[in-house]
Amino acid sequence: MRQTVEQTRAKAAWEAVESVDGGIGGEYLSVAQKAPAMVMSNGLGPSAAFLRAKTPASKALYAHVSGWLVAQKQMWEQPRTDLIAGLVQESSDNYRLLTVEALAYLTWLKRFAEAKFKDQKARTQHAAP
Repeated sequence: MRQTVEQTRAKAAWEAVESVDGGIGGEYLSVAQKAPAMVMSNGLGPSAAFLRAKTPASKALYAHVSGWLVAQKQMWEQPRTDLIAGLVQESSDNYRLLTVEALAYLTWLKRFAEAKFKDQKARTQHAAP
């Protein structure tokens, strides 16, 4: 059975969110909710670097987005194994295409993280002093 691009994205995002350690679920949700705006305001490269450098939850989100984008071989001028290293070598046209794809994938990650971790995030916010 052939799936649409959107179905393939959704399936990969669901599997990614399912792999998140429950202990960081609330934080993962928070980062996933902020990531699209971060990409829109700062760009994909700087946002990827920020996520890769921060907390375990942001590193997990980076790994999910990076894994998805690197796997989209048709979008790259040549095969890449590292998102950030690849982005700095791509043409501006491909960089824009990859940004659009990242935003589409982040939409699914955010939706599924909300479905899975919403209660956990609420509990953590109420427990904070």
